[in-house]
Amino acid sequence: MDSFLPFSRPAIGREEIEAVEKVYIQVGLPQAHKTIS
Repeated sequence: MDSFLPFSRPAIGREEIEAVEKVYIQVGLPQAHKTIS
């Protein structure tokens, strides 16, 4: 899972990961990556 996310947080919860994945799907990977970076 760490390799999928653009950041590594050991304390990240499963719900947080799923929420991030949903945003990535809705917004699009290139746009989401630009916003986070």
